Amino acid sequence: MTRKYQYDQIDWSAFADAYGKTDVVPRLLLDLDRGDARAGQQAAEQLFERLYHQEVVESAGVPALPFLVRSLLERPACWDVVSLLACLTDRNGGPHAEACHSLARPWMPRILPKLLQTASENPVAWCLLAVNYPTEARRLVGKVIALMDESPAPVPKGIVAAALMYLDGPKPRYRDALLAALSGNQCLAEEEPSVALATREGRVERPGELIRRLSGHLE
Repeated sequence: MTRKYQYDQIDWSAFADAYGKTDVVPRLLLDLDRGDARAGQQAAEQLFERLYHQEVVESAGVPALPFLVRSLLERPACWDVVSLLACLTDRNGGPHAEACHSLARPWMPRILPKLLQTASENPVAWCLLAVNYPTEARRLVGKVIALMDESPAPVPKGIVAAALMYLDGPKPRYRDALLAALSGNQCLAEEEPSVALATREGRVERPGELIRRLSGHLE
């Protein structure tokens, strides 16, 4: 991605964030772009609050998205940014989410493999983004199986398995391994009917929603 996208070339007043005015958003994006890890982390947290509110993408998320993508392509992964990008591109997040999804799609063949290199740090965030782009992520399923081996705790392993079962496609190649990972999470199957369904029938419906619910068991 080139650096032709500049903050001052956008009329931010034409958009809104969760607090109304968007004058803070370009400043936060600039903090994210400076390369200071601490400032970037704080900026990512504030951008999350402003651009994604009550599971709905705000209009300011659309012009902000290219800057988030650029930060992920040019710098080490900030997993709060990955989580935000996953939320912005989830088509269930309202009309602006659809625009964000289409806008980000051309970069997914570069972003998903790059993030996969360090996804063991936050497999949940990677999976949330990947299930939004099954066509682009499907070719990575074999490599992501390793994430389960690097996540010994049952809940992260179950989350990765649920995502991969969805991404494995109509002609699954890894069904047995994924079913085994899900079957080993009896506590999840008891609390989450979708996990029981996946274990029983080998399919996952609404994977993003399921992953978010499973993530609640990590807290």
